[in-house]
Amino acid sequence: MAHLPAPAVPGLRLGAELRRLRDAAKLTQQQAAKALDWSTRTLIRKESGVGRFTAADVHALLAVYGVTDRAEVEKLLELARETRRPSPFGKYHDVVQPQFLTFLALEGAAKVIRQVSTVLLPGLLQTGGYARGLQPIDGTSEEDLALQLELRRTRQGLLASDRSPAYTVVLDESVLHRRVGGPGVMADQLRHLLDLVEAGKVDVRIIEYSVGAHPGLRECFAVFDLAAESDDPVPTSTVVFIDHPVHSALVREDERIPHYTATFEALTALALTAEQSTRRLAHEISRYTDA
Repeated sequence: MAHLPAPAVPGLRLGAELRRLRDAAKLTQQQAAKALDWSTRTLIRKESGVGRFTAADVHALLAVYGVTDRAEVEKLLELARETRRPSPFGKYHDVVQPQFLTFLALEGAAKVIRQVSTVLLPGLLQTGGYARGLQPIDGTSEEDLALQLELRRTRQGLLASDRSPAYTVVLDESVLHRRVGGPGVMADQLRHLLDLVEAGKVDVRIIEYSVGAHPGLRECFAVFDLAAESDDPVPTSTVVFIDHPVHSALVREDERIPHYTATFEALTALALTAEQSTRRLAHEISRYTDA
């Protein structure tokens, strides 16, 4: 999965590059749009990575920005071609929300993932038993559930790969106490989570009830640090995915990103340390095992 980014990711990378080139040309969005005979809204959408790009779009933008280096032009044209390729998640379109396909693409391409989850464990960390325990609230058919479980297993291959992201998850204590699937399922789930922690695949931080109200209760979200190119080890752009069952949203605007990164840092400061969180997981496993 890490090697098969969906079109959303090349679009985000291309949009970020085009925004950088416009800034280098010292043009405002309004000036660039006027030179192209586009609406400003169209240019904003392109720079946000929304939709698919044609070669004509890229050539027109680069001409206005005075970019003539053949290697750079070809790199951007290749990103444009990638935005028009079919999604590798096509077979799952009917069993997940459209916005979630973007989440999957970001998850598979990120160098760093910082996630806040205050209701359920993130799918990347779920066992099959835990996922099945969610079936009653989802109202999912057995056929669709089988596809969802297949997708989850595919996603989780990311953590086993040598290109796994640096992944940190902040959990509310309630996630540990919510008996999804029953005590046995929860014991297995938390044991699996502890195994991932001990293998260095995820850093789990737990916010205890005693903290009281905290910013993570407003919304669950994930911060993805992406590199300019898939094989670039240095993250160069950041996007945020706000997770909601009805209206999930992707945040690309530079001025809004710091709010979420600062919120994540604040939640990390409120949470137990990594060592304390690990001990807490072990305690909860024992509690469920004895139940």
